[in-house]
Amino acid sequence: MEQTLIPFGLLEGRLVRAIEVANGLACGCLCPGCKTSLIAANAGLKNVPHFRHAKTVDCRAGYESSLHKVAIALLVERKFIVTPDFEEIISGSTHDGGALSKVVRFKGRSLTATRADAEVVLSGVTPDVIYEVDGHQLLIEVRVAKKIDHDKHTRLRALGLSTLEINISSLDMRTICDPGLFEQALLHDPSNKHWVHSNRGVQMVNEAKAELATEIKAKNETIRLRLEAAAAERKARAEAIRLRRQGIKDFGSSRVTQAVNLPVRQPLREDKSALRQKILQRAELIAASIQRSVAEWGGQAAQCDTCLMVNPPASAHCAHCGAARGLNPVTFTSDYARTALARLKCSPRVDRSFEQVPKLKP
Repeated sequence: MEQTLIPFGLLEGRLVRAIEVANGLACGCLCPGCKTSLIAANAGLKNVPHFRHAKTVDCRAGYESSLHKVAIALLVERKFIVTPDFEEIISGSTHDGGALSKVVRFKGRSLTATRADAEVVLSGVTPDVIYEVDGHQLLIEVRVAKKIDHDKHTRLRALGLSTLEINISSLDMRTICDPGLFEQALLHDPSNKHWVHSNRGVQMVNEAKAELATEIKAKNETIRLRLEAAAAERKARAEAIRLRRQGIKDFGSSRVTQAVNLPVRQPLREDKSALRQKILQRAELIAASIQRSVAEWGGQAAQCDTCLMVNPPASAHCAHCGAARGLNPVTFTSDYARTALARLKCSPRVDRSFEQVPKLKP
């Protein structure tokens, strides 16, 4: 398996590739992990030149340890890296459940360091490489293992310094053993890099959060005003209904009072429930005349302003109260006719009809 192959051997204190030394045990190389002898396999054309242990040993550190050290050494030597893009999405919601979001991003760029140091301890944590770029420190982590070291990431973020991770855990042996391909992957390819922490990114995210909070506050205020307006409208409608009902009640009371004050030859008192019954009967007569206009006149009619009764189209006077003026041409639909009685029972116009014309013509 490829994981058992070792890309670099230790020769006189330095790491070398198999292609750079003699074949077999003559290479004189040791395993960077367990320090036992290695065999260089560089004579064939089928396989990528590599090292393997001369004797079977339980060593897993040779591959990762050598790759990690070579990557760090190349970063320090070149003092160059291409950073990846930064992108983070922040979101929030309004009081009505609406979602708002902002995308914070900036493009990656090529950086050349004025200084590069390897494995310097900073507040108890040791980044792999530290670059000095434009007066600022950039920490670089080289990830060789498949598993992320979350604890180290947390401690690095706590330093408050921009930190970049290069993930070369998936590089194949051909790329690792080719100096040009390895340098391209390690330094120039942004696709295997990501920001563990970015001071610029944090600043942009905080600014975007403040802007988003302002937008959400403005939208919440708009929502509040809309809800208050709707509540006020509902209250106004309820008050209008109350006043209309109160008006009907007061009108009934006034009719009773008028009956009490009539001369002796007139009835002295009229029961309010009886008066209300007459008003409802008037509503039924008006509704019946509307339904007749739909059934007999195709919905066309002339409605009297005085008694609200409906007459045949082009009538010159009201056949129900005798009014010669105030007849208006109207059109009723069958849907309206079906609901006319319910509408009229809630309308104060029926009260006025009865008040103006207490008795219609037979």
